[in-house]
Amino acid sequence: MSSNRIQAELEALRNKKLAQEKRKNLKSDAGPLQFTTADGFYDKQRALKKAEAKSRNDAKALLRRYKGYFIPGASKEDEKKILEEAANSGISVDEVAKKYGFQNVEQNDKEKEKLEEVVPNSDDDDKIINETIDKAPEDQEEDKKNVDATEDGDGDDKIINDNIHGTVEGQVEVEKNVDTVEEVSLDGGVEDASGNEKDTPIILSTEKEEEENDDEPIEASADNDIASLEVTDANESSENPELDEESKDESQKPDVSWRNYISDKPGSKFPPESGRYHLITAMACPWAHRTMIVRGVKGLEDVISISIVHPVWQRTKPEIPNDNHCGWVFANPDGPPLRNTTGLGGPFPPAFPNTTVDPINNSFSVRDLYELAGDKDGKYTVPLLWDKTLNTIVSNESAEIIRMFNGSFNKFAKNPEIDLHPKELSSKIDHFNSWIYPTLNNGVYKCGLAISQTAYDDAIDLLTSAFDRVASILQNQPFLAGDTFTEADVRLFVTLIRFDEIYVIYFKTNTRSVAHTPSLLDYCRRIYKMPGVSETCDFDQIKMHYFCSHPSLNKLSIIPRGPNFKSLIEKS
Repeated sequence: MSSNRIQAELEALRNKKLAQEKRKNLKSDAGPLQFTTADGFYDKQRALKKAEAKSRNDAKALLRRYKGYFIPGASKEDEKKILEEAANSGISVDEVAKKYGFQNVEQNDKEKEKLEEVVPNSDDDDKIINETIDKAPEDQEEDKKNVDATEDGDGDDKIINDNIHGTVEGQVEVEKNVDTVEEVSLDGGVEDASGNEKDTPIILSTEKEEEENDDEPIEASADNDIASLEVTDANESSENPELDEESKDESQKPDVSWRNYISDKPGSKFPPESGRYHLITAMACPWAHRTMIVRGVKGLEDVISISIVHPVWQRTKPEIPNDNHCGWVFANPDGPPLRNTTGLGGPFPPAFPNTTVDPINNSFSVRDLYELAGDKDGKYTVPLLWDKTLNTIVSNESAEIIRMFNGSFNKFAKNPEIDLHPKELSSKIDHFNSWIYPTLNNGVYKCGLAISQTAYDDAIDLLTSAFDRVASILQNQPFLAGDTFTEADVRLFVTLIRFDEIYVIYFKTNTRSVAHTPSLLDYCRRIYKMPGVSETCDFDQIKMHYFCSHPSLNKLSIIPRGPNFKSLIEKS
């Protein structure tokens, strides 16, 4: 007997059993729709169809209500969470967004007009339902014969609701990705030919888009908690636990624990003081690298102490057999050579010239510090700004740490005149951040960690477009915002110097190359040679971390030789 025939017979038996169960349920239904006559049967069918129509109308209303909202830089999961909470609670989208730290919500003007359309009246559906049910007796009898093969209303409601939520997500994604030539930005913000914004776009999953206030914490920037990977498509995100702490910041907007701010405001719990704060960071991690660059450019080396962790992840609780968490650990110059977390690869040196033990608490891992501070999230990320006086975490939010370093320690800094977020350029800087983060900083992770061809194709298209866009901008000016080096350049630079050595190989971003893009290569050279920058760039640790910390992507931790990008940017 062929497998197809066996499959068909099994399916027939399954359908027969389902039909029997359905008949049994209909005969013994003890709910409010119980029936023992033909009239009762049709009453139930009418009620089910009405429920289906109501669900369909609710779905249409939800779609029309939120169609046209766009949230540049936010993950689809974050957008869906905010829109659904607004729908379920009856609170406006603006208010829900503000709850998570977002100050503005915008819609496409054309979609606003469409929202005025009237949702079909449920009476119309009732009419259709009644016309369908009040059929000739012979047709009704045929319907009754077929009722055993139908699904109940709840199943249809679920399908409808799932489909409508998917449509809302898709609409948001379409709005977010619109990018007509030098007219509409990647995030939906409209620009004139010079790059100045006409209408400030909503910034929903990037850093704070307001002017920095040294006396107040930055409102919920999107650079927070790296609870999970940067793949932001809710349906196609990575579930690889090895990488849970690899990416950081904007990918998981709501819910972050460590968001304190250093301020000289009277009564501040964390006032700016020289020698009080300690930065735990990694040469390899791009998010941590941001903080090291700003610390160096501002001349805060003597003000904020630093610990650099080992680049190759290890088990953080090796003494506990069933604890398989892997992450950042402190170097041990006297320890044995290391392997990757599966015992392969290497051997890797137990320490590097610039890596250190934990000088504050003598911790084995970054995880130990989080647990010492009472962390409950279980995402043990870098960078980590530690208060040595209170022995606790100030912040693990890189976007906010770099703004604290930029503005809160000027009275101690060697270079207080350098301002990486000047007020006159604030909106332009925040605008660059809003589209460079999701398409480039985070875009490389979306490519490398995609779990379907479609997800990869979407991500690489966005990344390639954004890459070309920054290359075009930098053909005509030295920095993103013009002649001034700013925070936006710091954030772009840490991605670009990893692009050819890591992302082209590891994350499949091989549609472009910095080495073969003159404007971007010159840009990297320009920043690399600025005081305080080159000493934060360790290509050996960068490559060792990426290629050796994730056995699922590189089982034997073999490090490709690469194009020697360091030699390219060191040239005059």
